[in-house]
Amino acid sequence: FSKLGRFRRERRDITRDPRFRSFLVGLEGRIEDINFGSRHLSNIVHALGVMGARSDAVIRYVEDKAERIAAEGEPQEISNISYAFAKLGEKGATRWFGALERESVVQKLVWERGSTQAMSNTIWARATLGLKGTVLASAIDTKDVAEHLVRQGKPQNISITMWAMATMGAEARNLASTVDSKDFVQKLVQEGKPQHMSNTIWAMATMGAEVRNLASAVDRKDVAQKLVQEGTPQEISNTIWALAAMKVECPGLVNGIEGDAERVMRNGNSQDISNIAYALADLGYFEKRVFDAVVGQAERVAREAKEQELCNILWSLAVAGRMRENERAVEVLWKEV
Repeated sequence: FSKLGRFRRERRDITRDPRFRSFLVGLEGRIEDINFGSRHLSNIVHALGVMGARSDAVIRYVEDKAERIAAEGEPQEISNISYAFAKLGEKGATRWFGALERESVVQKLVWERGSTQAMSNTIWARATLGLKGTVLASAIDTKDVAEHLVRQGKPQNISITMWAMATMGAEARNLASTVDSKDFVQKLVQEGKPQHMSNTIWAMATMGAEVRNLASAVDRKDVAQKLVQEGTPQEISNTIWALAAMKVECPGLVNGIEGDAERVMRNGNSQDISNIAYALADLGYFEKRVFDAVVGQAERVAREAKEQELCNILWSLAVAGRMRENERAVEVLWKEV
């Protein structure tokens, strides 16, 4: 299973292969008779998660043995199982995730032997499945752990953790304050991908945290160009939405979006277009080139958008003073409200 899980690109072919199905059925038939250790189970479950191959028997086994596996397992093994359950959408694994809230397991994850990747993947899995994680989230937000995570973690690990904490409704004041430090912000914009920057600033806005250093860095010309040119429309829209939500002016990022507005709007979905238009209007940026690109997607947006997205676009056109010159597009959008 560990070997098979490494063939990510071929996973669909593997899971459809009769030999794999036979292999999985054989495992399911013998699983209660084999004394699996935490490492063995971690390899199996992680591979199934990567391949998208759900097994009720394997999930039941992990649930039945949850306390033992969590107590015996290394942090990486715990995070691998958690990650797989999240990828499989296994919201019913309440016993497993409940076992991870034990103080001894949390300490192992965040401090004693845990890596920043294991920590971030585990909290990400909880958030992805819509589960709360009071003990784990509180431990991550202690000053020492937050500083350790930011100092040792990669931008991906930290952005995942921030996204998870915000999604779970955690305030994470210590973590947010540490993330907005000049040293980490510099590492984030230099080493991180647009997704990492976008997730981090979205999380900060969602948690209501201050982002002085991060906001300033994202608005730098070189960083804004990187975000717009390399990022997806969703990443761009999440970033500008976050800045608007915090009422942070961002002329550098706006200039970057304006310079590539047609491509961004053409490739974005209705939510991306709505978020960008609304955020710009809310911040008082009424660049014609951007709103022309929004209007250019009116017919597609009218077919795809939810009512709130349509209302946001119409509101932004009104605030930007673009209604009269775009009567045809406004009519198309208004018909769907």
